[in-house]
Order: sequence, then structure tokens, then C-alpha cells
Amino acid sequence: MESHNVDSTLTLWLTDNVPGYAKAAHHPFSAKLNGSDWPHDKHTQTLVADDIIDVTIEPQDPSTWVYVAITLLSVGYSYYVSSKIPNGYQESTPDGNSIYSPNARANTAKPNGIIREIAGSVPIYPDLISPVRRKYESNIEYLYLNLCVCVGELDVDLNNLYIAETPSLNYAGDISAQFSQPGSDVTGHPSYENWYTTDEISDLKLVTSADSEAGAWTIDASGDQMTSYDNGTAVTFPFAIDERFTLTGSTNAGTYRVASVSGSNGETATVVEQIVTRYWDGDGEDPRYSQGSYVTEYEDASSTTLTTTTGESVDWGAVSGGVNWEGPFEVLPQGETTDTIEVDFRFPRGLARTENDGSLSSLTVAVKVAYREVGTSTWTELDYSYTNNTLDELGFTESITLSGVMRPEVRVRRVTADAGTTSTVNDIHCVRIRSLLESPASYADVTTLQIRLRGTNALAQTAENKINIRGAKRKLPTLKNLKDHIQNSESLSVSATSSIMRFVAWSIYDASGEDIINWAVLEELETLLESRGDSLNADFSDQTTLWEALKIMLIPAYCEPSIKEGFFSPVRFAETDDYNNLYTPDIMLDSGITRTDTHFKASEPKGIIVEYLDPVTSSNETVKCFLPGDHEAKAKRIQMKGVTDKTRAWRLGWRERYRLAFKPATYNFSTATDALNSDYGSPDALVSPLKANQSFFVTDYSQPVLTLDFEPEFEAGQQYIAVLRKPNGQFSGVYSIQAGASNNQIELVSPNTLDFQIVSDPQMEPTICCIGTADELVQRVFIRNIQPSGTETVKVTAEEYIPEIFQNDNNYPE
Repeated sequence: MESHNVDSTLTLWLTDNVPGYAKAAHHPFSAKLNGSDWPHDKHTQTLVADDIIDVTIEPQDPSTWVYVAITLLSVGYSYYVSSKIPNGYQESTPDGNSIYSPNARANTAKPNGIIREIAGSVPIYPDLISPVRRKYESNIEYLYLNLCVCVGELDVDLNNLYIAETPSLNYAGDISAQFSQPGSDVTGHPSYENWYTTDEISDLKLVTSADSEAGAWTIDASGDQMTSYDNGTAVTFPFAIDERFTLTGSTNAGTYRVASVSGSNGETATVVEQIVTRYWDGDGEDPRYSQGSYVTEYEDASSTTLTTTTGESVDWGAVSGGVNWEGPFEVLPQGETTDTIEVDFRFPRGLARTENDGSLSSLTVAVKVAYREVGTSTWTELDYSYTNNTLDELGFTESITLSGVMRPEVRVRRVTADAGTTSTVNDIHCVRIRSLLESPASYADVTTLQIRLRGTNALAQTAENKINIRGAKRKLPTLKNLKDHIQNSESLSVSATSSIMRFVAWSIYDASGEDIINWAVLEELETLLESRGDSLNADFSDQTTLWEALKIMLIPAYCEPSIKEGFFSPVRFAETDDYNNLYTPDIMLDSGITRTDTHFKASEPKGIIVEYLDPVTSSNETVKCFLPGDHEAKAKRIQMKGVTDKTRAWRLGWRERYRLAFKPATYNFSTATDALNSDYGSPDALVSPLKANQSFFVTDYSQPVLTLDFEPEFEAGQQYIAVLRKPNGQFSGVYSIQAGASNNQIELVSPNTLDFQIVSDPQMEPTICCIGTADELVQRVFIRNIQPSGTETVKVTAEEYIPEIFQNDNNYPE
């Protein structure tokens, strides 16, 4: 939260204080004036005393973060709103949950979801680009998957591909796969195709039945034609062409086959009378004492002449071809079309007849598939038949090229009658119907994986969503290459890396497209982190802002994000001997400096347990950071995303444990504009009046003697030191001193020469000299917040520097 005084209009204040505001086409904030919504076109109105404006930065797309953060924060000082470590970490109670959600360890579809960004190397469970396609080939079911691995390029090959815990190369002949880099052609692998499988059919058993056709049926009969009525209304004849039916309760009782259908509603059928022969094919005449089955055979009569009737009530039912058709099923969502469909059939128990001697003889089953465009009346029918003599499960996929591009509806039916005996096995199921949709030939900016799996006992169906990648590493440009690309249009050249700063730099540039990085700071940090072996290995797949993601990226570097003079400039908190600036009582306003201490609470954690991802086991491991007296029951659990190394997790955990133990104090004070010399995270020095230190203006310097504006006091037996505040606010010291020849002079002992030139210029701030004992004079702090209040005052929050917090930064767990 920031507070500012606006003297004229909001537009003028923003123009003066926010770089780039005036020329921006869109301003990503909303405002309220005295509690009421205040539209942008009213921001030019002159404000009056006591007007209160509330400005809220609105959530935008990721690239907007850079504009928002930099324009609002680049006002000549650095500012970072965050709670103290470890709140930048991923925290949880010790409930044993994974760092990643359950879906992170399975292949799932994420409609309109976030495409993961990979930093370094972590186990990856790719997301489905399109639905899984299953297809029968030579009685074997194959799975076709098109998977999204991550944004950007990976150093990856088939050696990195796993099915559950097993390397894919162990399944020689059962798997074919290809990794496709961003923008490359994916059509070389059949899994690139996008197939939609309808949910309306799932292993539908096709049956025949002699049950009566429901309804209050009457018929008109004459010659070889029948016209059907239901409750007195002419309706579509209830049996399809080539379907046989039995007619009872009629002067024309018998079995007939439908030869054709006519009429405006398809209500009139031309029928052919059937000669029905039924016999026992067993090895004896008496079925009770022999093996075999009854066989029913149908033959068309030479002619059909029906007794003429009108409005005669009848009962009838199909004897082959199912109870009419199964369907129709609309096999595509609204708005989608296709010119190709596939229908899967399977015989779950095989297809055969068992003979008396136990041998198997062939059987044939015929089915029909019909399709038409939704909203039309004419069906296109296709016939398929299957013959075999096996009790093994069989599967078949029928690929159908439609008569044109359409949104089809499909129906299926069995033509061959069901098995009438236990010696005949001919169950058939319609397993799936799917349609081919538009399929991209490449995917810009994204690495993808196309894979074809053979369904075998070795590859269980449960493995289909356990496809994972291990050991692959993100490829990124070096800092120099990226800088030259941005500033001089040099071509990008990427290489595998787990570099923290390379990923940070790329993420900012990828989101903004602008040169808004402090390259010198990132390059210095890169050199340091590489020498320490610190790296970033993380999966960013949850919705967040770039700023929040940057916090996570920088944790393994002991850094926090910050903006300085309009450029991204991360700040590293570590053990240091440096002082940047010096703040003395002379420049502090109001009540001077206040110190706030946090005291021990009985309820606070006792110990730290750090959870990190082990890249070898792909599971969560823990490391404990316990002081004497700590115990697991009251320990705080921290989930360390981005860290895949026990040593690094242990070091970060000890930082938090020592923070809990030492509890750094907080200092608050105000200055005029002096504090704008500091940046967020700056290691500065405070001279506190709480410790009775002495502060003076320097009036003259003649090495090694300083002349002061008042006489300092020295106590016998004490060793005194001095620190100086340069006119620009910078720190100079520490100097061992002794009393000088005059009462208002001190003599520098070690070192005996100032590290800067004192200039007597009334236009410049005076040089300030503070004197005290070595154990009381200076308090080193990290600047945590700088908040201008109007144009005259700056409020500062600083945190006590305690070197013991960093004592394990370079150590190793036992």
C-alpha cells in the first residue's frame, strides 16, 4: 500500500510521477473518489482539500504485470510489498500433501488451462492436447496420445520417456513416440490427429430379440405390402430393410423379411414370406442325451401374397437385427463437423461354435452402420461381417469416409441373430464411435509428445495416464545472448540449463517483450550462483501473476524481486560486511527512530521440516532443521518449490529456523528525501540516539585530524570509533579514533585517512561524524520498505541484520 499527496489532478500527478503514463493506450487500474467509482475520463478534474482517491491495480494478462509494476514503482526508489521469509515459500501444515496437485502426477486434459513452464529439470506428466484415441489393429487395442509437454524447448529424447516407473525403451515394439520441438511438423506421427469420442456409446452390446414391438399396432395388408399404424396414425414401419419379423394374432400370421420401405413416412413395407426350418444338429436324435444345438434357418418363399385386411390389430416382433436400431447418436458437439468417423466393435468372448468333439468351427456375424447429416432424412447404410473360430477376444475398427463434411448422427444394429445355445459364442459390442476433427500440424512455442501405445498385459490400461518425462532440461539463451537479442536483434541460441537468472530473465522478457532488466545485477548474481551450484528446477503450471512467480523463482538464490529506476533488479539477502548508506539522528524527523522486538511465544513452531522434490524418485523428500529442544510434533513444514537438492533445501530451512530463533528487530524512522538514496534490501547502517552516541558536523579535515562543530566526550578506558555520513548519504568507516589536540578535534588512527574528499559547499549536505564505542555505535540493517509520504517525507522500515541467520549458507547436512 502506498500513500501520496496529489496537489492538482490525478492525471497530472501520474504524468509527472509515472514514466510512460501519458503515452499509454490503456491504464490498468481503477479509481474511486471519496468512495465512489471514478471513471478515467474524470481524472482531469481539479481536486479539493480532503478528497481521498483509492487506486487499485486491476488483474491483467501476464504481460501486463511488467507495465503495472514498473510504472507504479519506478519513482526513484525501490519498493517491494511482501511478508518476510519464508512467506515467499510454499507453506503448509504437516499434512503430508505433495508439493504438486494430484493431477500433476497424471496425464489430464486442461481445457483453457495454463501451459506449464519448466525451469531446469523436473519430472513432467504432460497434459492431453486432444482426447485419447483408442483403435483396434489386428485384434489389438492401441492408444494414441497427443501431449503438451511445456512451453519452450527441452533437451529431451526417448531415453527420458517413462511409463509409470518403467523406461519406455523397455517396451520395445509396444510403443512408438516422437518429441516435437516448438513449431515443428507433428504430422509424421499418427497421434497428431484430433479425434472426438462420443460419450453416448460405451461398450454397447448389440442384441436380437423376439419380444413384441410395443404399441397399439394395426396394419393394412394387400398383395406383398403392409402399412403400419400406431394408435390409428400411419408411422414408420417398425422394422428395417432386411430385418425379419414374426407376425402373430393376424390372418397373415407368419415370419417375413422387409424387402423395401416406401410411403411419405416410410410406413409401407414390401415383405417377403420366410420358410423357416429348425433342426437339431447334435450327435443324437434326442437333445436330452446328445451334444449340439438347435439351428434356425430362413429362406425366402418363391412368392408372397397376403390376405387383404384393413385396420387389423396385430402383435409382432423382430427375430433378427436387434430391436430395431441402436441410436441414432449425434456423435459430435454442436458446431463441429467431420468427414471421417471410426466405429469400434469387439467380440468379448470370441467368435466360434464348439463342436461335439470340442473343436471350434467358424461363425459369421453381420452388422450394419448407418449415418446421415443431423436434420436430414436419408440414411447411408454400410454392411460389415466378421468370421472367426476363436474364443479369444476380438476387436475391429471400421473407418468410414462420409459422403461430405457434416455433423453426423450414427446408428448401428446387429443383423445376425444372437446365439441360441451355449455352444455358440457370437456376442458383439459397439465399443466407441469417434469423429476426426481439425488437427493442427504444429504447435508454436510449445514442446509436444506424440505417442502410440500397444495395449498388452505389460502395459496395463492404468498406465495410459502415467506417461512421464524424467531428466529432460529446459533450453534457454544465456544472459548475454538474450541481452544482445533484445538490444541488437541478435539471433537467439538456446542450451540446456538450470540457471536461476537465465530463467528469470527469459520469463520477464517473454512476458513483456521489453528491455526492462538490470543486466549487470543479473550477471553478477549468475556468476555467484553458478559458483555455488544453486539452481532452479520447478514446474510452473498453476495460475498466478508473474510477480508472484518471480518470488518463487528467486527463493533458491536467496533473492527477492525488486524494481529499481524502472528496471527489474533482484535483491540478494546474505551475510555481508558492506554498508551502503548511513542514517543518523541528525536527518531523522519527528520522534526519531523506534525499535520493535518480537518475543518468544509458546505456540510458535519448534523446528523446521523442509519438503522438496527428489528428481530421482519423483517423490517428496524431507530434511529437518532442528535446534536442541525442537521436536517434530511442533515443527513447521515448508514446501520448497524449485529446490530438488537436499543440501539446498537444508540451507534454506536453516535460514528460517534461525529467523525463528533470533527474531530480527524492526526499525522505523522518517527522513526528508534522504532515504530515497536507499534501495529495497540495501545493507545500511543506523546510528541510534537510544545508545547515547554522539553526532557532529565536520567543519574541517586535515589528515588525519577532523574538526567538529562541538566538543566530543571521551571516557577513560574506552575504545572509540567513528563513522561518517557523506553528503550523498553513503557510509564511510569504520575508523578507530582518539582525542585530538583541540577539544573539538578527533584523530583518525586506523585507517588514518578518509576514503573520500570532504568538500565545503553550503549547497551540499554537510558531512556528519558519529562517535561511540565499537559495541554500540552502528547497527547494520536491511531496508525492507521505503514509503514516500507526500513530497517532503519518506518513511523507512528496516530489519536488524543478524549474521547468525546466514551461518549455514555454505555448510552441508550431516
